[in-house]
Order: sequence, then C-alpha cells, then structure tokens
Amino acid sequence: MTETEFFREGRMYRNFKDGAPSTEWAFLVQCVGRAPAAFEHHAETLGVAFGWRRGLSRNGRVEGLGSYVTPDFAGWQKIPASEADALLSEPSEAG
Repeated sequence: MTETEFFREGRMYRNFKDGAPSTEWAFLVQCVGRAPAAFEHHAETLGVAFGWRRGLSRNGRVEGLGSYVTPDFAGWQKIPASEADALLSEPSEAG
C-alpha cells in the first residue's frame, strides 16, 4: 500500500509511536498529494497528505491547531467515526 492509497480526504488519523497513540492531537486530511499552493512549503513538497490538526490547545480546550503535512503514513491509524465526530465538534472542554 502506498501513502496515497492509505490516506483519504475527510478522514481523521492519529499518530502512534512505540505502540502508544498521540493524545495531543489528531489529523483531519483535506487533500492527498501536495498541499494547496497557499499552504505549500519547500520543505513539505514531498508531503502525501495535507490537512488540519485538531486537539488540546494550551487552555485545555479541543480546537483547531493549524495546518499540517505528513510525508508518509508510518505510525498513522484511522480514528473511529465516534471519536472523529467529537474532535470535529465545536471547541469544547477536554475530559
């Protein structure tokens, strides 16, 4: 499977390291392939998925954390729909 076959637009993913999930943020994929021109950076031209980070902000609320590009699918897993729905809702208190 290639990176462009793994990622799908509109789905949310969480990164895992050493078998443990990142609890800091999730990644909502907007497009597979290169980032839109307005968001493209020379260091990220090899990115295979562009989207938005969503997770805990400094004030402990779940909200948007900015754009993100990943160069591969290593360590990423799709987030179940029920968890993705909660992360996509209006900013809310964590926990």
